[in-house]
Amino acid sequence: MFRKRFKIKYMTQKSVLPPTFLLFSSSPSAFAPSYEKFFVERLREKFGRRGTPIKLILRLC
Repeated sequence: MFRKRFKIKYMTQKSVLPPTFLLFSSSPSAFAPSYEKFFVERLREKFGRRGTPIKLILRLC
């Protein structure tokens, strides 16, 4: 299945409990669920938050 290309323009933290991040993208609908899972796992690894629920909110910019 072909997905539309997208770029993440920038990301900001909206909330602390649970950690919630706003991602501003050229095409939020192109953000595949598998990539979202991958992205969240990388955030957990990078910041040492293994097992912490992380919420992503996708927005069009």
